[in-house]
Amino acid sequence: MTISGLAFSNVTNVPSSFIEIGGGTQDAVNTVIERCHFTSSSATWCIDNNRAYGTYIFMCVFADIAGGGVLLRQNAGLTDYSFVAKIEKCDFTRTTSNAIRTQGNGPTYIDGCVVQGITTGAAGVLVGDGFAALGTTIQNSWFELNTGNDIEAVAGNTHTILVINTTFNGTPVIALGSTGKLLAIGVNSGGIVTGK
Repeated sequence: MTISGLAFSNVTNVPSSFIEIGGGTQDAVNTVIERCHFTSSSATWCIDNNRAYGTYIFMCVFADIAGGGVLLRQNAGLTDYSFVAKIEKCDFTRTTSNAIRTQGNGPTYIDGCVVQGITTGAAGVLVGDGFAALGTTIQNSWFELNTGNDIEAVAGNTHTILVINTTFNGTPVIALGSTGKLLAIGVNSGGIVTGK
């Protein structure tokens, strides 16, 4: 399934998501969401990748959102999963919740994205919210003016995060928790603060 070129906004109703991939008893494979705009609106999540494998989100804009950008779901009690997801060339600007949240994954690729102005102290990218997140790669991306951690691995689970050729305007804060592992290559910043 491909969803392309749509614009989403709302006035009064606040949906749990504008786009839910999979869900209920339906599984989705190789869904593509491209060139969609989520602007000046409210939703718990703009995209909820509920029961889907191989999701590709490309050249989308998430700006001025009261809520979060993309949720990659994992629920061990059910068959909800978000394995092998890629988010590429997307702009996440001024969301009040995480730009991207993974609830456990492997592998996930975030490539060429802008994550800036995330407000209310939420982490720009939250990894492993509930389960182990093995194989998160963030590359060629830009982080700036986030009020919470730029990248945060939830404590208590095993996480591996690879950050390549990514710019942090200012001093980035990457919170690894007690069990997170980080490999940073070619990071452009004023130094990395970890363990917050």
